[in-house]
Amino acid sequence: MRAKILVPRAMRDYQREALLAALRARRGLVVLPTGTGKTLVGSTLAYNAMRYGKRVAVLVPTKVLAEQWVDHFKRWWGVRVGVVHSEYREVRQITVWVYASFLKAAERASEPLAEVFVVDEAHHAGAPGLLNALKAHAGAKIIGLTATPTRWWGQAELLGFLPVIYSMSPGAALSRRALVRLRIVPVPVSLSPREAREYEEADAEFKRVVRMLEREDDPALRERAVRLLQRRKLIAARATAKVQAAVDLVKRLALTRDRVLVFTESSEVAKLIAREAGGCAVLASTPRKERERALGEWGWQFKVLTTCRVLEEGFDVPECDVGVIIATGTGERQLIQRVGRLLRPAGGKSEATVYFVYCRGTHEERALRKLARLFEFGSIERYL
Repeated sequence: MRAKILVPRAMRDYQREALLAALRARRGLVVLPTGTGKTLVGSTLAYNAMRYGKRVAVLVPTKVLAEQWVDHFKRWWGVRVGVVHSEYREVRQITVWVYASFLKAAERASEPLAEVFVVDEAHHAGAPGLLNALKAHAGAKIIGLTATPTRWWGQAELLGFLPVIYSMSPGAALSRRALVRLRIVPVPVSLSPREAREYEEADAEFKRVVRMLEREDDPALRERAVRLLQRRKLIAARATAKVQAAVDLVKRLALTRDRVLVFTESSEVAKLIAREAGGCAVLASTPRKERERALGEWGWQFKVLTTCRVLEEGFDVPECDVGVIIATGTGERQLIQRVGRLLRPAGGKSEATVYFVYCRGTHEERALRKLARLFEFGSIERYL
């Protein structure tokens, strides 16, 4: 006789398909675009495993995400789950572990920590330490959840251990009304003469070092290339015109929008824009109660919410339909995570707009082209 699986009525058809694939597989990755409800797929799997007496570990990269999973289980399933991170430890039949705490416990454990693993933001699992710890639990059921299965390290090893068992592209998500359409508005600015000169010098030296590395794989050269890449990135990130353009844009948007979400690369810029626009900055250092208060008051007490990386994963704002990205890097994962925050449907919402503030003549132009390619269902405007 088949086991009976409890499924929330609110679960969409594609989520049911992903859940069925996860139930059938021993190991694998469920790939769903940001904003389409991966957490509900994972929690449904975990809750049903608990019902049948299995010990379940949910692995997440940060304490913020751990707190969100704990709240999710309480809200959707009415259960209290355990949580383990650097400041707290409570183990239950379902336990949410921050990666670092799980790794430490796995090193000391004399027996498996769980029989079923749900690995959230599983693209991080390509890192050698976490992947090896999961391989040590190879007898368990291991299901990863991600919107971005590629990562600059460990991709082949990760997909070899956790093959993709279910996948839905952003375009397919749009056609199934799991996401809204994206409108991309470029906001180009120019480097000052001094900034342009410094950028060109760093860029030329970086390219010279890369050519040398093609002839000789030298650790010192690799380290120098990384430093030059970071310097080039910082010059563009801190461009005076970019910060001012972002401040002016956000203040203008706040006149007509209830909620504006702003992603920056530094806490200093996040605080500056929040201060200038009468908003609030939510950073990695923001205490949980203060973060929850800010998210609750956003759209009511203030309109502009700024952040760096802490809200890139596990945070959806269906009521918000406009965002501002102050460009820096060209990584696909970060672009997908940031834009995906805005794409979940809500009542009357059919489109989300992202303003992309970037420096002309720099690597940030590639980030804009990559963004348009990643979200192939979006439209990109030529002028602001």
